[in-house]
Amino acid sequence: MKSFFKTIQRFLNKLKTHRRFKVILLLVFGFSAFIFFLILKLPEARIQNLLLAHLRILSQDQGLIFSAEKVKLGVLFGPTLKIYNAEFKSIENEALTLKIGYLKVSPHILSMIFQTKKASFYAELLDGDISGTIAISPSHTKAEIKISSLQIGKTTLVKHFLPIDFSAAMQGKLDLNIESDQIHKSEGSVHFELKKINLPTQSFYGFNLPKIQIEKTLIDLSISQGKVFIRTFDIGSDIKNDDFLAQVTGDMTLQKNILSSQLNAKAVFEISSRITQSFPLLDTLLGPAKIQNGKYAYRLAGPLIALEPQPGG
Repeated sequence: MKSFFKTIQRFLNKLKTHRRFKVILLLVFGFSAFIFFLILKLPEARIQNLLLAHLRILSQDQGLIFSAEKVKLGVLFGPTLKIYNAEFKSIENEALTLKIGYLKVSPHILSMIFQTKKASFYAELLDGDISGTIAISPSHTKAEIKISSLQIGKTTLVKHFLPIDFSAAMQGKLDLNIESDQIHKSEGSVHFELKKINLPTQSFYGFNLPKIQIEKTLIDLSISQGKVFIRTFDIGSDIKNDDFLAQVTGDMTLQKNILSSQLNAKAVFEISSRITQSFPLLDTLLGPAKIQNGKYAYRLAGPLIALEPQPGG
């Protein structure tokens, strides 16, 4: 052990750098070694139980029950938590579930001594995967996330958050830098693509909806100086193949409470004849919003929490 530290010292002496850099390097090395050997000495089962308990608490806050078949803690290349065959269930209805075959979470050790905590993750679920890095502080959230080929219809848990049945293949990426205390400084981008969207015949708020199919949807948003700009929001592309077409344009001014954010947008949409024939009252209900080309237009303005679409452009 003594020879090891002597080697480190000789290496530092050879560095033609400022003395302050040597001190910082020694501090980083010492802290990393302390964390590494501390983790080695702690009982692995105890750490796992603490982490699982924390995950269960976080899940309960979202109305979910968390369980896992196997948990493994690794320390060789930094602390890593691996969870196998995890499952989330709705507390209100345990039939609504989401299964995750494999989940890996890797906290960044050095971030633990700073206010901003950072971690990387990778998850395999729904025939696809999600990966990325998230950094969180009391006033700041930064996220870089990539989504690959998720088959949303393969989980019933969607109904816990959305009161409608649908399936789709989803991919995309998010790059967000949100300043909650100074929301006008927020920046980022969001890109999503959904393919093979299918809504089966179902009842929705008392209405019997026919089967709806949409080949593709593209969503491309940019965030700058606290405003969200809708660069692309296209649902469907050809009324001959899609039951519903829509294009949304506009922007949204972010607020600290996201539901208070002010939307200023316009939606123009078209409905296939198959849908209007199976739902004869639809054209009457949407009549005030009909424009010259036979499509419908609505102005979407106001806070998200109290949004009331108004007919017309």
